[in-house]
Amino acid sequence: NRMPSVRVVGIDVNDMSKSKTLRRYLEETDDANAVYMAKRQEIALRNKKHEMLTAFGEECGVEVDEIAMRIKDEDLEKVWNKMVPSKAKEVTKRTDVYKILYACTMIAIKQKYNASRRPPATAIQKLTTRLVAILPNNKAMRRQTSLTQEVFCKHITELLLKVHQQMVDEIK
Repeated sequence: NRMPSVRVVGIDVNDMSKSKTLRRYLEETDDANAVYMAKRQEIALRNKKHEMLTAFGEECGVEVDEIAMRIKDEDLEKVWNKMVPSKAKEVTKRTDVYKILYACTMIAIKQKYNASRRPPATAIQKLTTRLVAILPNNKAMRRQTSLTQEVFCKHITELLLKVHQQMVDEIK
């Protein structure tokens, strides 16, 4: 009398040999979600008080961490394909990184205010400079910084949160 097969993320729950893997996956996922939920609550509280932490937030009406959290659930591959010329898998020009960040900022502003307001170019340029500074270097390109589609789609949220934290730490 065998139990019916129940799968969580492709792992059979009844398979005892995989229980450790499943438990580790669920704990890691739970920890990551807890961090994101705490960040969402922090942003909601800040928005309720109408307060901005950084000059970027004052200029654009949306903080960098809020951009990160709002684009987290977007189809980032679609954003990449729309903003990157010729469907390249990597961009090395700062203007291309600028376009991508501009699009992400517009998404966040539109979601927050339900209106299309343009962020100031200087604020996005400063954000681009900060993001480019923490991107991994491509050694084949002789230290030229590059943003790959994979890094954008999988890690842009963490990178933007890191940039936001740097901005906040500079104020303190």
